[in-house]
Amino acid sequence: MDQRKNEISKGIVIRAQASIYYVQTPDGIFECTLRKKVKREMMDGSHYLYTDPVAVGDNVVITISDGDKGAIEEIEPRKSKISRLAAGTVPLEQVIVANVDYMIMLMSAKMPVFKPRLLDRLLIVAEAGDLEPIIIINKIDLLSEKEKSKLYSETQIYNEIGYKILYISALNKIGTDDVVDIMKGKMSALIGHSGTGKSTLLNAIQPNLVLKTSEVGSKTKRGRHTTTSAQLYELGFGGYVVDTPGIREVGLWDVWQSELDQYFREMKPFVGKCRFYDCSHITEPECAIKKAVEQGKITKQRYDSYIKLRQGKGRDDSE
Repeated sequence: MDQRKNEISKGIVIRAQASIYYVQTPDGIFECTLRKKVKREMMDGSHYLYTDPVAVGDNVVITISDGDKGAIEEIEPRKSKISRLAAGTVPLEQVIVANVDYMIMLMSAKMPVFKPRLLDRLLIVAEAGDLEPIIIINKIDLLSEKEKSKLYSETQIYNEIGYKILYISALNKIGTDDVVDIMKGKMSALIGHSGTGKSTLLNAIQPNLVLKTSEVGSKTKRGRHTTTSAQLYELGFGGYVVDTPGIREVGLWDVWQSELDQYFREMKPFVGKCRFYDCSHITEPECAIKKAVEQGKITKQRYDSYIKLRQGKGRDDSE
């Protein structure tokens, strides 16, 4: 008989798949289901509030049953989360990962091409989730000197508005020491477009993981998914990282279009200084933000991203 049966334990969800949750505790990993009473707490009437009430990174209380089985009795309050609007006709929140310190956005310099619009949407996700975003641009080894100069010029604006940005080659381990310095002692989520090299980067900084990688399609220039569900890993140099599936699109969750300017760091100093209190910063006269764009205080590139999002455009990865 298992002497631990009915024992209460605390742990962290390291993987969630098909309503089965793998929880790391001081006594080992337990395969858990979710109590119905907890599911009911995540409902609004007859409708669920989330695609899945439990996310990787959640701190939970479980009851141990037989062997390595258990049940989640409680989900502790989250300090942060990365969420997006789930695909489908019913508006639902999809929590990708919970309780991380850093949202590390891995972009690709080439194969697939760097997508500033996608980066802007991811930055809004980070701001909305109370997360510190770190921008990493991978595959710089694929660029010529001229292409590097163009990329640095295009991305320097993010550094100027207060975001940390690193340029690396995970395959050749260029700049990966800087990534280790950032992640050390922290819990980070690695998120980005398919094919940007998330698994390659994790293999570079933690070789014993031996994660599967794949080539970017030569015709589509898109990556193939090698990570099918979010997975939390402990890092040998201290800290944790959550590897997430490659994203094709980013639907913003709990971000009102009328409040979108609050998630653009460079726009905040000008919010509330327009002639009209409900200014959309697109067509109205005497707009403080449009004036800041004209004066070069806000870049045209970021302002164009704002307009597309304000008008409800730009959810997919085509830009």
